[in-house]
Amino acid sequence: MFKKILITLASLMVLFIIFNLGRQISNALEAGKRLDQAEAAFNTAKNTNDQLKQKMTQVAQPGFIEEIARNKLGLARPGETIVIIPEQAISQVLGVQKQVSEVKLPNWQAWLRLIFP
Repeated sequence: MFKKILITLASLMVLFIIFNLGRQISNALEAGKRLDQAEAAFNTAKNTNDQLKQKMTQVAQPGFIEEIARNKLGLARPGETIVIIPEQAISQVLGVQKQVSEVKLPNWQAWLRLIFP
């Protein structure tokens, strides 16, 4: 009788230990997943930060400021003249023709034109 109680207690302790070990392993795996997610977020933030630093150094250069002033604001240096040419004049000089979009006919008319040109 004493042996049965001892075996039962020992079995319960082993089951308790196995259950706790399983729970700790599960917690460790979840912590590893959280660590991987945090590392991925950190790497993304670091790459974004590096890109912003590069953009900041590019924006700080005087050439960039002058380019923005000329192209977007329409400013010029003293003594320079700004000339704005309409797109129609450019296309006439270059001989560029705009593509005329073909009118989409219903299928039955397209077949008639194909058969009877």
